Amino acid sequence: MARTPRDFGGQGGGQGGGQGGGTMGLPEDQIIICRHLGLIGRRLDGWESTFDRAKTPILANTSFPDRGWDALHRARAVVADFMASETWRTECDPGRPDDSPKALKKEIEALVKLGLDVGPDEVREIEIQAYSVLPHLANLLQASSVSRPGTWAVVLIAHEVAAAVGSYFKLRYMRARPAQVWTPLHPEIATPAHPSYPSNHALQSYLIAECLKQANASLEKLVFPLAERIAVNRERIGVHFPSDTKASVDMSKKLADLLANNGYYEDALKEAAGEWAGATAEPGPTPPRAPHQTKAKKPKA
Repeated sequence: MARTPRDFGGQGGGQGGGQGGGTMGLPEDQIIICRHLGLIGRRLDGWESTFDRAKTPILANTSFPDRGWDALHRARAVVADFMASETWRTECDPGRPDDSPKALKKEIEALVKLGLDVGPDEVREIEIQAYSVLPHLANLLQASSVSRPGTWAVVLIAHEVAAAVGSYFKLRYMRARPAQVWTPLHPEIATPAHPSYPSNHALQSYLIAECLKQANASLEKLVFPLAERIAVNRERIGVHFPSDTKASVDMSKKLADLLANNGYYEDALKEAAGEWAGATAEPGPTPPRAPHQTKAKKPKA
């Protein structure tokens, strides 16, 4: 099968995605990530007067321009191609979760402990992530369909593949959410209207991290801490069990290996690798000591 060229850029992105399906609930400075520019804009003044319909020819033998693709729509096309091979159904199956009373009790106790230190700032962070993990990644990578189109293509492909695969296994296992199991949890954000297992936020974040590591191993120490933060935040707020997260982490590694065999993804990955060529991870600055850690100078005699 013939492959399209390697550009996965797109003009404006359409990078919203996530639970809210776009800009809903995002702060103003993040909404730009979700905006989309059309391939051809609105008709300009004087357009009809410029082109005589009786004399203007048609342009035959043309095709859609590579950079005209909306990045998110192209990612979804790659998802369709990837999902056509059913290997992922067996290779990535996390298996049925342990929903015995003993196991659930232990997981609920873990969630209660995790939620003890969740303050207003953390709730706001988790609310943003609930709608989409993409703003955090865009900021971290300084990536968009304009600045780093290959990187952004890899991010979006991984994001959409994880959403599709995760949702398939949610449908298979139909696990109840934590607040359904133990009512006193009552999370501070709305419990999503789909099953708990596996965690799609965790699967999306970790698969994106695995894929970016394929582009440049130096990114590993940046993207995996963010993936962990996003995943654990879903537990801290009480909408996922720890075992939901663990299943997703395990699945992400297998999915990344399978995705690497997809030709369309491979093209995007090569472009992303070129965008990070030469980048290395080096030791950062030594953090300053906290005031209480600084030794007081002895007064002169």
